[in-house]
Amino acid sequence: MIVDRERAALRALRLNYALTSDDVWRPSPFHLENLNRGVAETVLAGLAEARESADASPIGVVIQGQRGSGKTHLLGWARQQVQASGGYFFLVSLLDAKTFWESVLLSVLDGLAREGADGRPQLQTAVERLAMLVGVPRMERRALLGQRTLSRETLDTFIMALRQVNRQVAAETQDTARALVLHASDDLAAQAVGEAYLSAIPESEPGERAQWGIRPVEKTPQELVRDLSRLLALTGPSLIAVDQLDTLVAQSALSTDRQGELDWRYKLTVEQVAGGLMTLREVTRRTLTVVSCLPATWAVIKSVATDTVQDRFRETFTLTSLPDPETGRALVEKRLTAQYQDIGFTPPYPTWPVKPSAFEDAPDFTPRQLLITVDRHIRSCLETGRITELERLTDEHADHYTAPPAVSDERLAALDTRFAELRAAAPDAAAALDPATEDAVLPRLLADGLRAWIIEQGAAGREFTVDPPPSAKAPLHARLRRILDEQNEDELHWSFRGIAATHHSAALTRLRNAAVAAGLSPDVPKRRLFILRNRGWAKGQRTQDALSALERAHGKVLPLELEDLKIMSALSQLLAANPPHLEAWLVARKPTSQIKIFAEALRDALTSPEVPVTPSGTSEWEAQASAAPAAVQQPTTARSGTGALPLDGAAIPPTEPVPGTTTATEPAAGTRMLTEPGTTVPTESMASATVPADPRVEAGPTGLSHTGGLLQDGTAVPVSDPAAGAVASAGFPGANGSAQYGTAVPLAEPVTHTAVPAGTGSIAPTPAAPAAAVGIRPGAPVPSTTGGAGAATGDPVIAIGASAIDGRPVTINLSALRRHTAIFAGSGSGKTVLIRRLIEECALRGVSSIVLDPNNDLARLGDPWPEPPPGWARAMPRSPPSTSPTPT
Repeated sequence: MIVDRERAALRALRLNYALTSDDVWRPSPFHLENLNRGVAETVLAGLAEARESADASPIGVVIQGQRGSGKTHLLGWARQQVQASGGYFFLVSLLDAKTFWESVLLSVLDGLAREGADGRPQLQTAVERLAMLVGVPRMERRALLGQRTLSRETLDTFIMALRQVNRQVAAETQDTARALVLHASDDLAAQAVGEAYLSAIPESEPGERAQWGIRPVEKTPQELVRDLSRLLALTGPSLIAVDQLDTLVAQSALSTDRQGELDWRYKLTVEQVAGGLMTLREVTRRTLTVVSCLPATWAVIKSVATDTVQDRFRETFTLTSLPDPETGRALVEKRLTAQYQDIGFTPPYPTWPVKPSAFEDAPDFTPRQLLITVDRHIRSCLETGRITELERLTDEHADHYTAPPAVSDERLAALDTRFAELRAAAPDAAAALDPATEDAVLPRLLADGLRAWIIEQGAAGREFTVDPPPSAKAPLHARLRRILDEQNEDELHWSFRGIAATHHSAALTRLRNAAVAAGLSPDVPKRRLFILRNRGWAKGQRTQDALSALERAHGKVLPLELEDLKIMSALSQLLAANPPHLEAWLVARKPTSQIKIFAEALRDALTSPEVPVTPSGTSEWEAQASAAPAAVQQPTTARSGTGALPLDGAAIPPTEPVPGTTTATEPAAGTRMLTEPGTTVPTESMASATVPADPRVEAGPTGLSHTGGLLQDGTAVPVSDPAAGAVASAGFPGANGSAQYGTAVPLAEPVTHTAVPAGTGSIAPTPAAPAAAVGIRPGAPVPSTTGGAGAATGDPVIAIGASAIDGRPVTINLSALRRHTAIFAGSGSGKTVLIRRLIEECALRGVSSIVLDPNNDLARLGDPWPEPPPGWARAMPRSPPSTSPTPT
């Protein structure tokens, strides 16, 4: 029989084997240096590069591994490393690709509220470091840190001092810097102003920002991320970890129907994610981007995305099972030893009750699987009342579940009495409804209430997990997850956010941030958000629009009664005390059934969701992942002709191709694919090619058109309002109040071009071809490999490169630059270098250029090279300066 001392020791053990994103922020004393050493060294090398850099960001890192292989643990370890070295850490949980930059911005703000290595919020540390860097006097520095009353004059002093240190950063980020200090203030009104600005929310009352010196210029989420990164880079490096990609990609694919009607949405999601990851590195400064995902997810991103995202990320080896028995033993021993020491118990051997010989099976397990097996054995010993030392890890079965043993009515009654006492007292219940203490109290009560709800479900509860309590200024207060498929990490989410704020601007900011963090979308019913609020809402249009969008996107506003909070408070105290027979009492009494918000929000949590499958029986996500490489080699037919893309995602039948042309799905023999969607050009014969032109192509921050267009394989995508900035989620108003939903725009008529053999001249449209809104306009000068039209007309030419086929110079007529010029190419192909070449060649010919360079790519154009780079000797000699009229 098990003795009381041993029973108490086993009951005290907690093996947290299912880490969530929030666990990344908690100290982990169980890191093993020899586990995934290669991946860890790659991350450390990237951090060192970011630390040593003056402003540039290093190449990103991709951590790939199956579920439970240690990806989340590595992110937590990386957080400790960067914070210990004086840097900053941010964790991006991406649940909706349409709101990539809103999600990144929200995650950065949440990360600033998290504790750093010194136990203080990273926000406070960053403001203090900036104040000390620029030399702000001590008394004014205290005001910047919220330790004294903040004034406009103090903010002005801070900005002026920042200008003395870095004039460019100060000029570009001064409004963001002011808002950052306001956000750190203890004054709730000042906090609301700063939080709204940093969240890209329009000013609610005219002049509320001007009184703090913030100019009336709205910034997009991407611009705010850029500003924050530049300010932080003045004091240290940063690491941005991107998580939740697997759930996003899986749910995007599973939302498609059996006919593939919404297939364009899946491809668009992947494209937006890839484009966002690419731009994230370009926008940030001294920042290492780390992506954590399943191998299948990264394969889809590489295969479907049009940009060469893999060129901007360094892939590590894939995390799988444990490397050897010794590592498995050490993994368990570290956890058990620390907890045994805390309670003063000395076990017969460090891994008791798992024999050391059992770890011979460890290489067949991932770290999570091993911890689950050990935990299951410990629970079995407690339930049966008899200790059995585990001799083989394979003796435990994954599907094993033992209901708690029957408990006498007297013992249940004792817990009834204790629960009633705690419920009546509930000292923290009222604090959860107070705007000043809501963020500190409500998350813990909700999380413990959901934990109790899971235990009450018995065997069915094993599918559910609860996110740990969030940061002090988190966008969400709690989230319940139901794991539908461990292979692709498909999940159901129920998110909760209390909003007790009385100021209408603060309430609206919290509502919008919660919607982004929850990943709300009308197309994804697997993500739900419940706003808990007892006060009324403002009658303004922006607030009412946000509430309407919440309802359309599977969200709801619920009242939060004091009695609900008292029940959660009592359960929280019981779970902390963990008295004997608590699990049996929860299963028998089901106290969470009395919590009204849970009864409403979780009424269908145990039902089986409908998951679309392919005719072969596999999930849509699995089919997309396995077919991804083939999708690149064999693109689908580009839609030509005219047509509109309805907002409900209905498929548009493609029109018949122009007779005598070749489409992208059936390339003729001897043809090669160009970068234009739906285009093939014969390499041997003089044939025609159809190039469907989009009248509103406009490259955005993710590399996609913000106003509609085609993916690389020719799939049409819907348009969105270009005035909305970064597209908002689920119809939530964007940064300037406009909605996410786009307006369908007809596609342009196809333009027929005459193809010529490569290297013999330029590709020009036939005289009969109608003018296209995008692309090469009929009659416009085009690049040439034969000297250009200027050879005959006297028009000066500019050499812009050499043919990859025969090495002959490629030139463009100088007069062609009088018209608009667009450069379309994949990431890393040399677009910026070409722009630099054009500007430099124009300058050498006396032609002026006005350059808008937000990414600072051309700032060093006037700096001379220390010595000619290799290959300059082969360059085409520059033409003498032109004396003919040229554009400015």
